[in-house]
Amino acid sequence: MRTTLVLLTAALLFNAVAAEPRYTEAAGGYSLVPPDGWKLADFPGFKYKIIHGTPNNGFAPNVNVLGEAFPGTLEDYVASNEVTLKRVITGYQKLSSANLKSDSGAPLIRMTIQSEQNKMKLRQTFFFFDGQPGQKMVITCSTLLEDGTKFDAVFEKLAKSFRLEAAKAAPATAGGARTYHLNDGTKVETTQTIETEDSYTVKDSNGKIRTLKKSDIKKITE
Repeated sequence: MRTTLVLLTAALLFNAVAAEPRYTEAAGGYSLVPPDGWKLADFPGFKYKIIHGTPNNGFAPNVNVLGEAFPGTLEDYVASNEVTLKRVITGYQKLSSANLKSDSGAPLIRMTIQSEQNKMKLRQTFFFFDGQPGQKMVITCSTLLEDGTKFDAVFEKLAKSFRLEAAKAAPATAGGARTYHLNDGTKVETTQTIETEDSYTVKDSNGKIRTLKKSDIKKITE
């Protein structure tokens, strides 16, 4: 499975606008309440607007939201992301995790880590949610490690305000058992499938989550 967690670590320079009391991201099918005085901005490589505070020592505390097709449980998604973070993050150290609920009663999982990016030591908190059908959502909150717990309550308040809204279009299509015949001659037997624009995220017969690019597939049988 390809897990994408955007880690924003460079100094942030934006043509930003003041955040609304409750910001709705129609394309992502969610809304949340940004911290007072923080701003919304577009940033290259980000599908949805990011939210950021005032820069300090070359880094602005910031929040971004990502939606990803995933057919498993929320707990499975968090476990998969934790494995990926351990592998790809320099200076990774898990600081804490907890099961929480949003203001609307939706279950969420919080995980806080220490990391190092671009010679900056960061404190990053991830809030994981169930998204639209066949999808999981993660809110990534980043600040300098030297800030300690200064922004913890700010980030948690924002995350707990998160709620799902009607999306412009369904982000993924769910399917059942299929066999994928790949271009290299191999076959992948699956029990669950989530289809996105250019790939299938599947759970194979061994329970493993995999992502198959459509360009690598010769045919599909059901």
